[in-house]
Amino acid sequence: MGTELRVIANGESPCTSDTAILSVGIQKAPIVQVDEDVVICEGNPYQIMNASADNFDVIYWSTSGDGYFSDPNILLPIYFPGPGDLALGQVEVSLTAQAISPCLLDASDALVITYTRIPTINAGFDQDICEDGQIALNAEGTGFVSVIWNVELGEGSFSDPTSVTPVFTLGPDYTGSMVTLTIEATGGFACDPVYDNIELSVIPRPIVFAGVDGSVCESGTYEVTDASMQEYSDFHWIVNGDGSLNDNSLLNPVYTPGLSDIANGWVDLTLIAEGNSVCTDISDEIIINIQALPHSFAGDDQDVCKISNYFTTGQQTDGASIQWTSLGTGSVENETELITTYYPSDYDKDNGSVELVLMVNANTPCFSPDYDTVTLTFIDPPEVFAGNDTTICSPLFVPVNASVLNSTQYVWSYDGYGSMLDPNTLTPTYHISESDITEGSVVLTLTSTNPACPAVSDAMELGLTPYPISEAGADDVICEDDVKSLDDSYSANYTMLTWRTTGDGFFDDSSIPDPVYTPGNLDISKGSVKLYFIVTGIPPCNSPEIDSITLSIQKNPVVYAGSDAIVGEGEVFTTISAEAWNVDQVSWSTLGDGTFINGFSTLSTYIHGENDLINKGVYLVIRGTSISPCVMESLDTVFVLITPMPKASAGEDRDICEGSDITISTASAEEYSEIFWTTRGSGVLENGSTLTPTYHPGNEDIESRTVVLTLHARGKDPIEHIVDSDSMVVSIIHNASADVLLTDTACENIPHI
Repeated sequence: MGTELRVIANGESPCTSDTAILSVGIQKAPIVQVDEDVVICEGNPYQIMNASADNFDVIYWSTSGDGYFSDPNILLPIYFPGPGDLALGQVEVSLTAQAISPCLLDASDALVITYTRIPTINAGFDQDICEDGQIALNAEGTGFVSVIWNVELGEGSFSDPTSVTPVFTLGPDYTGSMVTLTIEATGGFACDPVYDNIELSVIPRPIVFAGVDGSVCESGTYEVTDASMQEYSDFHWIVNGDGSLNDNSLLNPVYTPGLSDIANGWVDLTLIAEGNSVCTDISDEIIINIQALPHSFAGDDQDVCKISNYFTTGQQTDGASIQWTSLGTGSVENETELITTYYPSDYDKDNGSVELVLMVNANTPCFSPDYDTVTLTFIDPPEVFAGNDTTICSPLFVPVNASVLNSTQYVWSYDGYGSMLDPNTLTPTYHISESDITEGSVVLTLTSTNPACPAVSDAMELGLTPYPISEAGADDVICEDDVKSLDDSYSANYTMLTWRTTGDGFFDDSSIPDPVYTPGNLDISKGSVKLYFIVTGIPPCNSPEIDSITLSIQKNPVVYAGSDAIVGEGEVFTTISAEAWNVDQVSWSTLGDGTFINGFSTLSTYIHGENDLINKGVYLVIRGTSISPCVMESLDTVFVLITPMPKASAGEDRDICEGSDITISTASAEEYSEIFWTTRGSGVLENGSTLTPTYHPGNEDIESRTVVLTLHARGKDPIEHIVDSDSMVVSIIHNASADVLLTDTACENIPHI
């Protein structure tokens, strides 16, 4: 490819322009492209399949390793790897194209060939396997993608045939002596698979027979006679108990029972055959039942009532049969029954006791019987006496002449509603209830409870006279001018009753249940009195029953308002001398228009109103309400005199002429105890304690032309300390006068000041 270059030369006038043209040819740069990177199996040559080159002079292939090309100067050669390439695992091959002159830069491209290892596999060492057994395989290898196990010879299965470590289970019906297993390892990227084998020798399992189950008496021994074994390396016996073998390495040993084995009633003997090679031990068992010796228990020795028969309480264990025998002359109802009846003879009873023998025969293979004896002691039946019937008046009863013979075990019972302490003694205490008294009697029964003889009882009837009842009623309160009716009293079960007082009052009839009581002056003074209700019971309840009430006597209210008092205008009155007695509440009221502070207390404060001041006094009323049950009120009054404030008026201001005196005639004063005048002037004040004083001005008053006169009014009792004042101003007018001034000259037409 070329281009045309022109050179234009412009000549000077008058010459014309000249143009020169240069054509230039352009050579293209070389271009190279090869395959993408590849992965192949190690040892295989690689045929370059895709490569291209253009605009080149010469091409050639090169390698980063130690392999070689079939022809490095052709576009698609074959590359043969060297040992270094394989050791490194990869090699880079490059195609270079040399540029055509005048181009100077060559072009190149490369690809990386990665070599995958040829797989290896080792199935493991040959092993033994027990028939019907399993074995864990453990193959090892490198460079493989997957594995698969196969049974080449024999029968069996793999837990996972694609695992290098599966568990192989020998087929249950396989009878051969050898098994061959093959593992195939598959490589990647065209690598061929590889194989390996493992041989398993099949070992027979042991066969063991411990013998037929048997039995032995606890006092004997047992010899094994029919044990056998095959395919074993060794054997031994184990006793699963506390018994012993004469030699556990003998095929047919002799067993002696231990105490725990005897208690359990059996023992397990195990014969263990040790397997050959990898075969586990195999065992077989025989059960030896251990027959316990018979045991006889005729029962505890007992007392038997002479009027009773004896019911056996014998027991036996591990026996085949039993037999009762008497060492006296009585008879057994059924000699071969464990629970039966023995009928003692008169000879047995007269002899005082008899022995019964229980024989228990042994079960096979045991043969020795066991014997036990029970002794029966004959006793007389009890005799019981509860005591004579009686009648009482008491909250409790203790029998005094009860007795029991031929027994030390007895108990009391009763048909009443009370309670009893120590019922297993001859002198219990029975506490009588109200229900018993209502019923009128209770029966007490004494019973012999000796287990050897039937119960024997005797009873006594306890008659119950009810107690006298005295209920004076509830405590009460009455007013001092009232009486108390005792109609809430209650009495019963009496022959006589009477009322009594601790005070000086009187009953209208002290022998009836509900009299009226009038309190005396001493009762009222003390504030209470005790009234007793005395009820005498029906024999034998001779002790009187006494109840009482406290009669409280509430006095009528009394109030005292205090002494009359005097206060000044604006002052409050406090009722410091007021008092109240026997009141529920006090309150103050006024006959005027003032107000109270704390008007519900004896100590109250009164603030007078305007009308109170105008009236110059007010009556205050204290009221006391009574405490229940009294109902009347108490009133009292106090008069409070109110002294108004003093008032002073000096009169209107006055003018006087210089040299004159002033007599005041318009001054006034109210509600005062004393009046007096004062001044700050320099003059003289005459009659200064009257409303018409005369003031003689002094020189300073005249010079200052004014003077102030003040009237003071002092209050009356009780406000003498309060003084009201008022002032008037006296203006002093100077007399007129004329003076001659010196001559003064003023200029014409000029103002003069």
